[in-house]
Amino acid sequence: MLKDQKIVLLGIISEDRYELVLKGFQRNFDSERTLVFFSPYSEYEIPVGARFSRFVNNKSNKTIRISSKLIDITQQWGLPFNSIPMGHKTIIRVEFDKEYIDYIKTQIPTIKSWEDSDKGFYLTN
Repeated sequence: MLKDQKIVLLGIISEDRYELVLKGFQRNFDSERTLVFFSPYSEYEIPVGARFSRFVNNKSNKTIRISSKLIDITQQWGLPFNSIPMGHKTIIRVEFDKEYIDYIKTQIPTIKSWEDSDKGFYLTN
């Protein structure tokens, strides 16, 4: 993985939208440690299993050390992907250490589409 590679997080997917994409998630997960996000067009091809060590909130200029892993990728039609394709919008499931879930939820809004938020948050190394 490139050192500056990152995943932009627009917002946590709303429950009513989650049902529409559920069939695109094919891997086992711990629901207490995962969140599902809308992610805009990616500058990188990022495979399932990629790990990230920092969460950045551009709005508050705050960066925290965090352990996270990309565990599932789909899009609005519920098709599974093995990686985030470069140049595509996706819906992703990310696993965090359990202690960070509540913090992430307070930082990132819950949204219904890619257009409902700006690009203020991301995961990087």
